Amino acid sequence: MNKIEFNEAPAVGKNYRKLFFSSKPGVPDDGVLPELELILKNTKANQSTLEAYNKLCKIENTDKLPITFPYVLAGPLHLSLLSNKQFPLKGAGLLHLRNRITYSKDISVQDSFNLHVKTADTRFRPQGFEFDIISEVKVDNKVLWSCKSTLLSRGKFSKEDPPSKDEELFFKMEKESSAIGLKVPGNAGRAYAKICKDYNPIHLATPLAWLFGFKKSIAHGMWVSARALGELNLANSCKEFDLAFKGPVYTGSSVFILEKNEHFNVFCQGNFRPVILGRTL
Repeated sequence: MNKIEFNEAPAVGKNYRKLFFSSKPGVPDDGVLPELELILKNTKANQSTLEAYNKLCKIENTDKLPITFPYVLAGPLHLSLLSNKQFPLKGAGLLHLRNRITYSKDISVQDSFNLHVKTADTRFRPQGFEFDIISEVKVDNKVLWSCKSTLLSRGKFSKEDPPSKDEELFFKMEKESSAIGLKVPGNAGRAYAKICKDYNPIHLATPLAWLFGFKKSIAHGMWVSARALGELNLANSCKEFDLAFKGPVYTGSSVFILEKNEHFNVFCQGNFRPVILGRTL
């Protein structure tokens, strides 16, 4: 495993330029990604950033980090990994398919920790090449929080691997009138980008989203998911949070949340199929 250590979060602007303009060789023939791990040492959450996040996601403000917040802290490391010259896939155009988050021990805004992001398993699927990125919050080498993110590089390949067992976790529902309705603000993408540093153009403005084939700017999937947890009052209590992203949520639209047992589905205005599948424990 090739390890790269940082004493402060890597610069976002420089890595976005690499992400969009660097040439990459593409999917390896054997489907194996380089073993690459990025480590941000001795970091902690910022109180004002946490408060702004909780306000935007309608999460009760406490000293404890909600289950989705460490993912925000990992964002600059994700970007640095995807733009690293050793990483063979072009970052622009990747699809975020799933997240599996486990919160093993509460993390306070006062706590210092190391943040790790590394490449993991891969598989060839009919839609393209899937790969996992593991993010971890560690103290004294003990994992307090972890997230397995699954991304897709679209394409056709001559081989096909079995699907990830993570696909079996989710439950699709039919849209019902009992669903909780929420309005997605028109500036949701820009507001969340200021907090999480994800300045992907599709989230910032509709004319920029047009360049990538979308009819409007798109809210960040992790903001919609955290906003749903806030509405369901689960962001500070659940210990596991599994997500599957199935479609876009357009800024300025209405979304509807339907909950059954440990599962919830998010529907976007005008779409009778769920755009996000969630599971909490």
